[in-house]
Amino acid sequence: MFLVRDVDGLSTEETAEALGLSIPTVKTRLHRARMALRDAIGGHFGRGP
Repeated sequence: MFLVRDVDGLSTEETAEALGLSIPTVKTRLHRARMALRDAIGGHFGRGP
């Protein structure tokens, strides 16, 4: 979801159509994907040596 929407640059509507999902589902999954990515890489930034 993250790759299709944010990296490939498709709109929410285009993403929903391409993946055969509803627009609310795309928005929910994108939000969850962004939060998971933030949590996964968050420990690598903002900490001292």
